[in-house]
Amino acid sequence: YELARKLYEADGKTRYQYYTKLDIGNTYMRLNKYDLAQKEILEVIEWCRTNPDNMLMCSAIEHLLLINAETGENDNIDTIISLSPTDMSDKMIVHLNHALAAAHLKDSSKATAHINQAWARANNIQDSLYIYHFDFKIKKLFGDYANALDIFEEMYHYQDTITRELFYTPLL
Repeated sequence: YELARKLYEADGKTRYQYYTKLDIGNTYMRLNKYDLAQKEILEVIEWCRTNPDNMLMCSAIEHLLLINAETGENDNIDTIISLSPTDMSDKMIVHLNHALAAAHLKDSSKATAHINQAWARANNIQDSLYIYHFDFKIKKLFGDYANALDIFEEMYHYQDTITRELFYTPLL
């Protein structure tokens, strides 16, 4: 991705350069290098403030919310959401972040309500995986290990389904 970013920069294709920076940030996030991921993503957000690209901005904010959830920094959810040029308050990822924040505050009814709101917004199997992942973390925070194990097994079931579908997808 870094080579692509440099090539876009050299060719003056700034918009593509920042889409690639988001990919770089996503890669760092998947490698659990959250500081590096956050740095890349914040640069994308800063660029979007002066170069309107709502799609890129919203995607960057969603990635920032994922980093927020993974690092347990749940006190700045509303600050992150406020960066968006569009209303994101009812997005699935926002409800998941609020659910995790409520769990850290030991508010199980609020955490459950936000998980239910996230389920109402799930559109595909990947959304289900995100919700199961967050619900698993929440159940562990509450010490509800039996239900956490059930959710963990559901996550594996969905991951197996995705993998199986990929094996049967024709390449051409």
